[in-house]
Amino acid sequence: MKILLRKNQELASILEVSRVLTSSFDLEQNLYAAMEILASKLEMQRGCVFLLDPVNAEIRIVAAYGLSRAEIRRGKYRIGEGIVGKVIESGQPMFVPNIGDAPGFLNKTHSRPRKNGISFLCIPVAIEKETFGVLTVDRIYAHRR
Repeated sequence: MKILLRKNQELASILEVSRVLTSSFDLEQNLYAAMEILASKLEMQRGCVFLLDPVNAEIRIVAAYGLSRAEIRRGKYRIGEGIVGKVIESGQPMFVPNIGDAPGFLNKTHSRPRKNGISFLCIPVAIEKETFGVLTVDRIYAHRR
């Protein structure tokens, strides 16, 4: 029953995010509102929306939750670099149960002083099979033995 309630909450949160993203023409405001929803409803500690600049092939943060301005400025990748760059390149989502065990996790923002106990989800943002960004989510988990 608890799992079913959690899944319903996750689906309701996704619906709420989709409503927010289409609520106005202010993309930046909409993205930050979506980050707030993910944080409050899904226990997200940090989250980012990265977009690919097609001119210089740089992937950079355009909205974030739980990061300082300096950390946001450091969050830049190239296609194929780190998990963010690999998801942009492949168009396939990637889940890392524990970033401490993932050598491909670069932590370029330096926003995670410790890596163990943090799971990381990176989801491509695409239109008609053309990936132009990613959404990343960090969650702290209790390690079960």
